[in-house]
Amino acid sequence: MLEIDPENVTAHYNLDLIYKQLGDRDKAAEHFDLYLKYKPDDNARDRAIATHRAKNPAADHAAEAIVIYDLRRSGAYGLTAAEDMLAEDRIPPEETDPDLAEQRAGAP
Repeated sequence: MLEIDPENVTAHYNLDLIYKQLGDRDKAAEHFDLYLKYKPDDNARDRAIATHRAKNPAADHAAEAIVIYDLRRSGAYGLTAAEDMLAEDRIPPEETDPDLAEQRAGAP
């Protein structure tokens, strides 16, 4: 495996464990050093992601495990002017929905 991919982190880690069990401390130390050399820096990655998410609220929202988008928000693509005003709560719903207006007019 290491002939094909000499930087294979998993192979170096597993060889470290195997050589430790076999009692070959020198070979184990060699593979453990290579494992540490090629192991990704998880802290740097996590720090970069956290920094970007803090600076970009839209990216932070999109990166959540479950994302709910408000499709009726003001300025959303495809909303008519009346729907846009309705989304901003600037006009009552019955002014844009004739059925709702009839229901409220006929209600005692």
